[in-house]
Amino acid sequence: MTEKTDNLDNLADLNDADLEGLLSDDNSSKASQKGNISLLNDLPVKLSMIVDSVDITIGSLLGLSEGEVLPLNKKANEPMDITVNGKLIARGEVVVVDGRYGVRLVEVVNKSNPGAADKTQ
Repeated sequence: MTEKTDNLDNLADLNDADLEGLLSDDNSSKASQKGNISLLNDLPVKLSMIVDSVDITIGSLLGLSEGEVLPLNKKANEPMDITVNGKLIARGEVVVVDGRYGVRLVEVVNKSNPGAADKTQ
């Protein structure tokens, strides 16, 4: 087997306590965690940038046609939510880089206090 496959196989042996240890902010165990955290490097996650959502009836949805504009509730200058596997991790603003869309992080959610966020400069 390849090292990548072996690392993914080892993830099946991790329990909640192991994962908590990997993600803790305890500086005394950071050195020992460095080797363990590498097990997660090849783990795929779904990163989503969510502009907004809107509630709509099925009748209205079925009545939509090409070219129609759906108004959203979020204001144009409000940052979008950035989630990993459905969990909010940051907020950002849309930018264009070399003709492609990108996202500039403006706020990173504090993992020890999800209600608080760290503003980036």
